[in-house]
Amino acid sequence: MLRKAKVTDIKELLRLYEALNKDIAKLDPMRFQGAQMDEEWVVKEIQSNDTLFLVYEEDKEVVGFALANVMETPPYPMYKPKRYGYILDLVVAKNMRGQGIATQLIEGMIEWKSKKNLDYLELNVLANNREARALYKKKEFCESDVRMIYF
Repeated sequence: MLRKAKVTDIKELLRLYEALNKDIAKLDPMRFQGAQMDEEWVVKEIQSNDTLFLVYEEDKEVVGFALANVMETPPYPMYKPKRYGYILDLVVAKNMRGQGIATQLIEGMIEWKSKKNLDYLELNVLANNREARALYKKKEFCESDVRMIYF
């Protein structure tokens, strides 16, 4: 079942964040480490009016979540002024993957975009995160920018 996150979900959210951060660190160890999320920051995101913190609950346990913020394009003359949703994080517990939970979380984000009258949704995904990229493409996200890094 999809629902908005509550402060009482904090322990489960921190557990999922720990797994997410470890996975990201494995995919890109040059830039990321498996750090703990700051509980105070997570609570602030749950309580923010410009944030959607969706959770997926199965048998009274949070097994996935997606977090997005309302953003605005920078005030540079070359940018068209837009309000958009930026998806910061999306994670599903490893033992629950492949059951359509991430798809439902994305669909919840798409619905939120419409309700908030946002111009589009945006996210970043690691180039070698093939599963996530395939899911986003399936849900009609398209590649827009390419980030280049020199070490």
